[in-house]
Amino acid sequence: MSLRTFCFKRLAIAGLAIALGVAAPGAGQAAKLLVLDASTEAHKPGAIIDASRPLHLETGERLTVVDAGGSVLALFGPHDGPPVKATSHSGDGSEDLLLQLQRLIDLRRRPADDSAAPVDRSPLLNDPWLISTAGSSHHCLAPERPAAFWRADVATELPVELTSAKARPLQLSWARGEARLYWPAGLVLSDGTEYRLRLGKSQRSVRIVLHLIPADLPSEAHRIAWMAEHGCTSQARMLLDRIAS
Repeated sequence: MSLRTFCFKRLAIAGLAIALGVAAPGAGQAAKLLVLDASTEAHKPGAIIDASRPLHLETGERLTVVDAGGSVLALFGPHDGPPVKATSHSGDGSEDLLLQLQRLIDLRRRPADDSAAPVDRSPLLNDPWLISTAGSSHHCLAPERPAAFWRADVATELPVELTSAKARPLQLSWARGEARLYWPAGLVLSDGTEYRLRLGKSQRSVRIVLHLIPADLPSEAHRIAWMAEHGCTSQARMLLDRIAS
């Protein structure tokens, strides 16, 4: 079940419960928080903690958590008491979000399997929205960002062929000295479509499956979970590191 479908079903059940005057599933249960990052050994990233239980942080210690509604909270020591006091939304939303982010944290200890690493990865780390041409991948596109390819070697001008099953092959030119090549206006971006990119005289084409991120996701945490669910693991991990820091 997708994250969006789960949320819609959750809301429908909650609405029916209110109309009938009974408790919705999860009502009365303690709200949970997922640890994203911590400067103390007492709390490990990926751990799920009870938002109502007292939390102790010494001076200088830091803990970053996310609640089931997607809100990110940074706590700094000295701190004694429940972390829930610092946010009014810790009980909102579905714990399914926390579980998806927890799985993504576990993956941070292993290499991502959705794309090959380029020679110099630093520009992609600074901008996870760039589409790497180093290897086949699933790539998620944000509605507010223009789609653009990236290459490490900018020494030469390259002819580029971009094709998909839904469109005729498009011939492009990647200018010398340019690391980015923006998506051509003549080719419509289509969600879930596989595109093939051939660079220069190479006989091998790079397979890229694009996923268009919905604009109505309620938080950055929900966006990250959606991306991981659609195979954009490397991007999701980069963005998770950002909200955790």
